Amino acid sequence: MRKGFSLVELMLTVGIIGVLAAIAVPNFQTMVLKARKAEALTNLRGIGDASVAHFAAHDAWVTASTNPGSPIGKTARPWRTGQAGWVDLGWSPDGLVRCTYMVTQFGGGTWVRADAYCDVDDDNVSSIIRYYVATADREGYFSDLYPSRY
Repeated sequence: MRKGFSLVELMLTVGIIGVLAAIAVPNFQTMVLKARKAEALTNLRGIGDASVAHFAAHDAWVTASTNPGSPIGKTARPWRTGQAGWVDLGWSPDGLVRCTYMVTQFGGGTWVRADAYCDVDDDNVSSIIRYYVATADREGYFSDLYPSRY
């Protein structure tokens, strides 16, 4: 009596594994891109909190230029310390960043917006996430301008 699997059974198993892999790999890649883009939400919240703290202490918002600068891509880059605006704000990320950040004030200094420009999939199309903080309520909110971009 011979024991083992037939060639048909082995081929069927390989086919099932191939179909499952074809479904799982694109979903996995999308989740990786979402995780990389989530860096922006965390950093924008920190920038918003630092902006509110600066406003409470100095009764003025801080404008900070683009940091760490271009090119935007999936490669993590170091934060440029000592840059004007960011020193006044007193905020810097923990470690390397994949997005570029800037802070701008609007409405004659009544509210501030922190922007994150990301391209974590390296397709030369940026996603833009914004975090708004107003003087009146000091409660920020996010706006993802292009949710399907990474």
